[in-house]
Amino acid sequence: MVQPLWYVRKAGLVSGPFPSPQISEGLRLGEIKPRDEISLDGLQWEAIQDSGQFGKRSPEAPPETDDATWTAEREKARQRWESSLDGVGEGAEISPMERARREALREAHDTTRSLVQAQARQRPSWAIAAVALLVVVLIGVFVWILGQDKPTISASISKVASCEAPLGEGVSWSGCNKSGLTLDGQDLHGMLMQRTRLDGASLTGADLSYADLTRASLRGANLRQARLMGTMLEGADLTGADLSGADVSYASLIGANLEGARLDGVVAGKTVWVDGRLCDQMDACR
Repeated sequence: MVQPLWYVRKAGLVSGPFPSPQISEGLRLGEIKPRDEISLDGLQWEAIQDSGQFGKRSPEAPPETDDATWTAEREKARQRWESSLDGVGEGAEISPMERARREALREAHDTTRSLVQAQARQRPSWAIAAVALLVVVLIGVFVWILGQDKPTISASISKVASCEAPLGEGVSWSGCNKSGLTLDGQDLHGMLMQRTRLDGASLTGADLSYADLTRASLRGANLRQARLMGTMLEGADLTGADLSGADVSYASLIGANLEGARLDGVVAGKTVWVDGRLCDQMDACR
């Protein structure tokens, strides 16, 4: 059975759609409140606490969506998003230096445990604490020495970006500068391009469906006839961009800057607009 996807409305702002496990996780973390509203179609809304869908056990599964293809693609995008939270991209390898560091920490941990156990049989508790503290200090010094030859590691929840990587689903260009690039008719389906600079890029007829362009800069970009179905464009800068004839069905443009953008013939359908409204027609959005 296809997993249902839910829109969430908080204080009048609509986001989503999200799969049921993500709604449950949001409730657990407090990001979503039981009084917030959910909807399968963006038209009929009900408080989560009154829906009976996210209690200890739901009596029955919600109805399937009417767009199986989009649902499957959105689920794949969610899985890529969850895997990117691990901080290591697909195919990533541990460097010899990192492997040595982890092995040294493991050995030091085993040594510490052995020393503590031995001291517990021979000395009073204050001596055990002193030995443990000494070992911890030595471990810290050892790790610091190893780290001197290693490049600084950026703490990021996103997949490791490779600005020279070829186009491909799941490839990350996040933070890369691709201004002025010509990608007419190219397949950028499902790529990760958060905060990517694509100012003045030519993307006529390109397939950007289900790509993540959160806070990307597309100032003056040519997106005529582009496929933007399910694309994340939240906070993106589309100032002066040409989106004539583009398909933004199921896309999310919350907080996007569309000042001076051309929107002639844009196709909308369950599109989350810049102000959080859910639109099925461009005339209702603008």
